[in-house]
Amino acid sequence: MNPSIDLAATLLLVGSAQAFFFVLALLTTRTENYNANRYLAVFLVLLGITLIDEFMTWTHYYHSYPHLLGLIWPTNYLYAPVAYFYVKSLTSRHKIRPGKRMLLHLIPFVLDILYNLPKYLMTADQKVELMFRSERVSIAHFLEPDTLGPIIQMLFYLIISLHLLNGHARSIKDTYSSIEHINLIWLRNLLIALFALWCMYLFAELISPLFGIVFQAWYALHVIVVVVIFALGYFGLRQPVIFAGMPVHIKEGAQPVNLGNETEHSTPKKPGISEKYRKSTLDEALREAILEELRGLMAAKRPYLEGELTLHKLADMMGISPNQLSEVINANLSMNFFDFVNAYRVEEAKRKLAIETKGRMQNILTIALEAGFNSKSAFYTAFKKHTDMTPSQFRKAASELSDTA
Repeated sequence: MNPSIDLAATLLLVGSAQAFFFVLALLTTRTENYNANRYLAVFLVLLGITLIDEFMTWTHYYHSYPHLLGLIWPTNYLYAPVAYFYVKSLTSRHKIRPGKRMLLHLIPFVLDILYNLPKYLMTADQKVELMFRSERVSIAHFLEPDTLGPIIQMLFYLIISLHLLNGHARSIKDTYSSIEHINLIWLRNLLIALFALWCMYLFAELISPLFGIVFQAWYALHVIVVVVIFALGYFGLRQPVIFAGMPVHIKEGAQPVNLGNETEHSTPKKPGISEKYRKSTLDEALREAILEELRGLMAAKRPYLEGELTLHKLADMMGISPNQLSEVINANLSMNFFDFVNAYRVEEAKRKLAIETKGRMQNILTIALEAGFNSKSAFYTAFKKHTDMTPSQFRKAASELSDTA
């Protein structure tokens, strides 16, 4: 079978070249995300190699170079753990460095190399025959370790990666008052895209042979891979540093510094107090005193008007540790720092929405920015959450109430 290159094959080569271009950009761009970017670079290398493999299959070059067949099969066991470590490196307060525990994630990859070793030693004619057999997909083919193993592994790692993202979403709300640039929504969407690829992989393996569209199904799968490469490279390079500048005791989870009225013994577990504060040295009376001081500070100095207000900044203004301030807000008010600050911002916006300035209504975006929000979308989301109304609905209701009065 003579090799031939068409437009479809060219798209695969362009996608692969783009993957390696992004790898070069990630490894030569020195940012505080460099540790995470290394994992992303490895993932992009794997995607780039996969596109080359599909190019060789689509153009029938494997028939001319059968000895290259199967060399990348074990790498199917690398996608999931590398993607997981990329997610982990972005969502963790610690740097995720290679170590002995990480090597455990490579065991399936090593075992698959050993499993495929007899195939690597085949003659050229035997590999061509193997290739023709692999094109006739069957249940037996699906149950092979090269096929079924990566399917199970990818689903497992997608689940735990989503778990990490959910934990990250809670974590940043305990630390930041504005999260629209660090909420990693794009990464969640990427995991959804990877799940879609997982579904397409199942379709290509199990269903496409029934309709005689094996090659078309695999090509469609790899076209989506090209799209994922562009998304990964673009958002990966633009991803801001999330935990830079965080105080050490928050990063490392150390205990807060004792205040004057704190006891050395942990307080007993009380109703309404989060389990993570069970061993806190802040007793109930001290928490109430801090809360009273906090409310006074919020009313007098209105720090919530600062769009980039963080738990650390507010704790510094009060002269206590961020962990202690977080405990007071969580345990006494049953809310996180993000909701606490935005509740004040919403009240500020409500006041401005209910009044007229020289007979003219202020623009809603202007009000949002003046109240401390960094975007209109963040303002609308917070306002709806705290009032069950949109800003426009609230303004209309306030206007009607004023007319009746």
